[in-house]
Amino acid sequence: MILRESEQAIEESLLAWKNDAVRIAKFVTTRFLNRRDKIVVWLNGAWIAINCDTIQRVAVSCRELTQIVPYAHSMNETCLWVCLDNDNHDSREDIAQRNFDTMTGILNTLLQLGVVALLEDSDGQGGFHLWIFFSSPIPIELAYRFARWICSDYPNDKSAGFEIEKNPKQRVAAGDGNGVRVPGRHHKRNYVSRFLGDGEWLAGQEAIDLMLNTPLNDPSVLELMGDYDPDARPTTQATALPKRTFNGRADGSRTLPEQAEEYLNSHFDWPTLLRHYGWHGGPDHWTRPGKDHGTSATLNFNGNGLLWVFSQAAAVPVDGNAVKAGSGFGKFRFWLHHNGFTDAQQTEAARRLLAEVSR
Repeated sequence: MILRESEQAIEESLLAWKNDAVRIAKFVTTRFLNRRDKIVVWLNGAWIAINCDTIQRVAVSCRELTQIVPYAHSMNETCLWVCLDNDNHDSREDIAQRNFDTMTGILNTLLQLGVVALLEDSDGQGGFHLWIFFSSPIPIELAYRFARWICSDYPNDKSAGFEIEKNPKQRVAAGDGNGVRVPGRHHKRNYVSRFLGDGEWLAGQEAIDLMLNTPLNDPSVLELMGDYDPDARPTTQATALPKRTFNGRADGSRTLPEQAEEYLNSHFDWPTLLRHYGWHGGPDHWTRPGKDHGTSATLNFNGNGLLWVFSQAAAVPVDGNAVKAGSGFGKFRFWLHHNGFTDAQQTEAARRLLAEVSR
């Protein structure tokens, strides 16, 4: 249940947060700051990223009840927390209730698994943050997977206004990345965070004490998700491709990868290959496996016959590392990707493909 606070109660809570600024600043510094060189602040009606001594900025923010957003990961690809974020920008009662039911459902599941989490009423209108803090930095790749694992039973329903933002949003520390506003005063309205404790919303000093005393999770809890990977693609063997007639002979003028490319080009059109490996969409815009909608790649731009990949999660491995999105791939390289080979293994992969189809 979501109970609104009176203006007097909010003012009393704000005073408590201001009076306890020193302890709160220490908590924010040790539990939220993944970076000490840069932070996002609310200035003149907009979020602005600034390079600064973030510890000092946190102290000022807590003392003056201004708003900050720490980054979700450090530059060495670690993070201290995972956060799920529900918004309700339109103040819809049905979304507020759905957000609350979802977050409390996830919270109860985590508690049953022995994972401690802190549920924050972040805006007073049905927006929530669910925080999970760790006792030591964890790899961003594990945090990315864990955030999606803990809410995998609650798929987004954007058409109905329901979405869970998973933080960190990035699987790797590319650029500055995203962040989440720390608990405290809201940046647009006269409101300060509350936290769920013992089945009821706690405000003011009770909320602060609950936040400051939230136990940290040992990184070993990440083992609960096993090998779960939201971006995993089904592994399909090359022999699963429909057979086509091929004599398998070569005159020596073409390399094995060139022969494999020729075979795929002459026997399979792009839609057949894409759908065979779980892609959907068409005719020009395609969505990768594991994603419901959106353009992960486009096909045959300006008649070039290539698949142009936009989605990093759909990128092709090269020598064990992912190629950056924004590259064009022919059919044989696409086939490599979906059969677990790297570019360094093109000859071996081509030999396997051609041997299979020659039988």
